[in-house]
Amino acid sequence: MNRPKVLMLSPDLPFPIRAGGQMRAASLCLPLAGCCDLHIACIAAGIPTATRNWANNLGIIIEHFPAPASDATPAWYRHARSIVTRNNLRYDRREQIFFNTVFCRIKPDMVWLETPYLLRYVLAWLDKTPVVVDYWGTSEGARRLFVHSRGLKKVKEWITWWIASGSERRHARLLHDLVCVSELDAQYFRSIAPQCRIWPIPIGIQGKTLPPPDDTYREESWTMIMTGDLSYEPNIDAARYFAERIFPRVREEVPEAVFRVVGRNPSQPILALKGTAGIEVVGFVPDLAKEIRRCTIYVLPMRLGSGIRSKLFDVFPLGKAIVTTSVGAEGLELKHGENCLIADGEADFARCCIQLLNDGAQRVKLGIEARRLATDVYHQGKIDAAVRELVATVTGR
Repeated sequence: MNRPKVLMLSPDLPFPIRAGGQMRAASLCLPLAGCCDLHIACIAAGIPTATRNWANNLGIIIEHFPAPASDATPAWYRHARSIVTRNNLRYDRREQIFFNTVFCRIKPDMVWLETPYLLRYVLAWLDKTPVVVDYWGTSEGARRLFVHSRGLKKVKEWITWWIASGSERRHARLLHDLVCVSELDAQYFRSIAPQCRIWPIPIGIQGKTLPPPDDTYREESWTMIMTGDLSYEPNIDAARYFAERIFPRVREEVPEAVFRVVGRNPSQPILALKGTAGIEVVGFVPDLAKEIRRCTIYVLPMRLGSGIRSKLFDVFPLGKAIVTTSVGAEGLELKHGENCLIADGEADFARCCIQLLNDGAQRVKLGIEARRLATDVYHQGKIDAAVRELVATVTGR
């Protein structure tokens, strides 16, 4: 039987992996390339050598369309239109022509949308070929930003959430197959799109990325680290919340404690933390694993956002003890006292950090169990099997 042809639409290059979006796309491309003829159409200025080599090794064909120049339509008009229509989907006529051209030439057996924001481009295709949409988050993230905000910003965030939730509910009901990152998100989508098959498929951690034991590095005592895109509002909030509300409590008990903030695009509120005693704002580093290995514990004091925290997929294979919140653990197989510590109040979170900084045996135990998540739960092989089942069901092959 011939392999099915799959066309993936993406708003960006799926590789190299710079953030959670690329981590997600790469995890799904591996099994898709293994069981299908995969063709990716993306919006990008060009295809760098590293991306071409990655695609060639997997047998993937990539085409790109440069992002169009800024829309001449006034921003106020576009925003007013999104409010009136309660629609946050991306659309540009030139991008539509590009995607239509590729679709007509490829004649795919299935279309995979890397993000629901591209759904408007494929609405006319829904009666022609199966379309699978990957929602790696829900409007719950926008709702949390609204609840957390104050003053005029609260009005702005309410509008954003109102548009996002309305668009989500309207368009999910048009789909026959929807992918999400966790069973928690699957329950939400079953409630708003009962006609749709929901496929909860998390990000996969590739076996070859699991590091061997390394005795060449030295763990720095009393060091806590947080990583992520430091221009992303939920990460900004988490870093500031820890630095301003939790870290001072830790320093009262452990004066030598250090908090390191590592990640790309540090925003001004993050940079403003520099100079605070014990806090180091590192920014981007080429070897994130090395930075995580150096720390004593990994902290993720998230209060905002939705989906799953893809940054933890960099942490699990390294066997580091983790302290997080209920929001940080959301959708993941994280259990308090078993493979991490979970605390929501600032005093409780600080107490957990102090406890682990002073208890090497517990750190080792939690780290070993966290590593099991990489090898047993989120291993790429399990994700491969789930994607193959989806393709076989949707295409009938």
